[in-house]
Amino acid sequence: MSQPNQCWTDEHVHVILYYLRKKSKQPSEVYVLVNCNGEFHWVLVVVVLKQQCIKVYDSMSSSSTNRKLSTEIQKLPTILLKYLESSELFEQKDRTNWSVLESYQDKNRSYPFEVIHVTGIAQQTSNSLVCGLFVATYAEILSDGLQVPSYGIISQSLRMRYASILWNYGRLRVAMLVTMKTHRGLDLKKTKFICLNKNVMVITID
Repeated sequence: MSQPNQCWTDEHVHVILYYLRKKSKQPSEVYVLVNCNGEFHWVLVVVVLKQQCIKVYDSMSSSSTNRKLSTEIQKLPTILLKYLESSELFEQKDRTNWSVLESYQDKNRSYPFEVIHVTGIAQQTSNSLVCGLFVATYAEILSDGLQVPSYGIISQSLRMRYASILWNYGRLRVAMLVTMKTHRGLDLKKTKFICLNKNVMVITID
């Protein structure tokens, strides 16, 4: 994932978003990956529950994919409402009293979420395979409670950074696992650690 001109896989982005979930400062926001109608392009959709809106962050917002994307995005308010109704989220007021929030006042529960296509954000260069990287970067910035800048996202530097973060995160997880297994008296012989090189380690646990 650190190599230039290499497209990230779904697994790369999913793991990064899992890592970001651990440190997110925005518990009322839900981050969703959306594929552009079968196109080779991903965008970040942020469901902001307290503002009753869906924000779309697209690193190629000026391209033709945006028109195709809108079809998929327009389905989200209906899908989201069905989920919220079935989960009875609005009946759960121990953390949030939804009825007193400005976005929910004078609206019934079937009122659709507003879709907002966020503009003025950093864009990827044409024909570059970095939409996954931009999705991860957008998500990290937003999870820290910041606004996505209009420029300054340097793809190669971020590739190296995320590869390093995930490598270190993986090593910490392995160390924690070994500690837990040792303290619990479990059989470590069934855990195999294979170091392919300084950047790649494979762990198998039976």
